[in-house]
Amino acid sequence: MLWISAPIHTIAYRMKLGLKIAFGLGAVVLSATGVPTYEALHSVGILDQRLESLNKEAILPFALAQKINDSLDKMQTSLISAINETGSQQQKDLNEVTALEQEFSTSLVKYEKESMITTHPVMQDLLKKYAALEDQLTREQDAIKEVNQDYPLLKSLNHRIVELVKNGKREEANHLFNNTANEIYDQLDVNTKAFMRLQVEQGSYSSREGQAVFRATQKQIGFAVAVTILFGFIAVLGLTRILVRPLQELTLATQ
Repeated sequence: MLWISAPIHTIAYRMKLGLKIAFGLGAVVLSATGVPTYEALHSVGILDQRLESLNKEAILPFALAQKINDSLDKMQTSLISAINETGSQQQKDLNEVTALEQEFSTSLVKYEKESMITTHPVMQDLLKKYAALEDQLTREQDAIKEVNQDYPLLKSLNHRIVELVKNGKREEANHLFNNTANEIYDQLDVNTKAFMRLQVEQGSYSSREGQAVFRATQKQIGFAVAVTILFGFIAVLGLTRILVRPLQELTLATQ
């Protein structure tokens, strides 16, 4: 009876040993990779969110500012063409002037509501960090003020020129355009391009910030790797202690 119980006792210890080894290995893997992996993923997540925010607050406003300036350029081109064309082509140009006036007005309102620096806290913080906030705010406010003053006057001149064109008074339309409207177009072009320049500068600051965040993330990931190695070493020491004790017990049990 004693001869039979000894092997059973030994098998029981071996099963316990196997479980301890399994749990020990699991603890090693979890300790060595769990926390550092979380830190690395967390750092990458922060980088992604930061870059997405900066991208939204720099690239999208630039596209809208460019659309405003493009509308103005096309409006001027269509008006010149309408003055010098006749028939169906002239009517097509006049329709384009009307459509582009609406596009310009809609885009300008959208820019004021969604793309100005005052509507983007993240960009404000970034510009403040690089001591550029006050300068950008002043230049943007000056430009938007000038545009809002000049555009209603231009729109009124456009309508007067269109009426002259429709009534066949081409020379008078040319005179009004060349001596009055063209100058206002040029002033608006300067100020709408100011929006674009501001967005380019903001994009430059965003790029610098993105590179800084990326470098910081690289350091955090490097730290996570170092922590992984350290945790692995500590876990191996712990696993050694976990395994040595049952092996000693098994040895004593089989003697």
